[in-house]
Amino acid sequence: MKNILARISNFPKDYLKEIEGIYAKCQSVNNILQWFNSLNILSISVASGKGSYRQVENLIFELKVINFIKSINPECLITYEPRGKDKKGKSCDLLIEAQKKYLIELKSFHPSRKCAPIPYDHITENNELIMDGYCYHDLQAVRGHLLDETLDTEKKIKNYEGKYINVMGLLLGYYLHLEDLRDFVTIYRKGHYRFDDPLGKMTLHNLKGNFKGFIDEFWCFPFIQVGFELQKGKKAVSVSLIQGNDREIEI
Repeated sequence: MKNILARISNFPKDYLKEIEGIYAKCQSVNNILQWFNSLNILSISVASGKGSYRQVENLIFELKVINFIKSINPECLITYEPRGKDKKGKSCDLLIEAQKKYLIELKSFHPSRKCAPIPYDHITENNELIMDGYCYHDLQAVRGHLLDETLDTEKKIKNYEGKYINVMGLLLGYYLHLEDLRDFVTIYRKGHYRFDDPLGKMTLHNLKGNFKGFIDEFWCFPFIQVGFELQKGKKAVSVSLIQGNDREIEI
């Protein structure tokens, strides 16, 4: 692990030590070596200049969620990248076995910095976006990636047999906020957008195919960027369609 961390030394030293310590505590997780191998390969790519720290952050997000789940239910059984019925098919990130079984796919978004014109014809009726092209690109890029990754998650879920609570877990932060996620979940559940979702019309315009409805819950994790704890005063929740009805995650 020390050789790996040396390749991603732009992270603060305390954070690197925390990564090492948390990984050491996760040895009871089935197939956790696959996560270690992925970090090793990615760290080599970063050291060569081909990989990015944003990719590393995406992978560490998985470890943060594993650590969080272990903290709220130390007795649960966790499998990293459980195999589906098609061994060569795509796999979800986590299988959690407790009183109930959870199949979880994790996503975090870090759009590249670009300026994009606002397509006013596709902004939801009676809404107005007052922002520059850079902020618009960040907002729309995350919504577009969320759309694509949700469709991909449904394909992964289809590769599993058995009864699970199917979950898509997302990192909240600078690029994705809770209310933006709630707007998207409304589209996923209802098939139409909220009247106050400025990107709702654009989202349906960009939807490639139909949602299957396989995802039972959307979980959001407001982790701090450099650390394993949640942002002060915030909780990891299962997102409701109604503001104020979000449910704190329990396993």
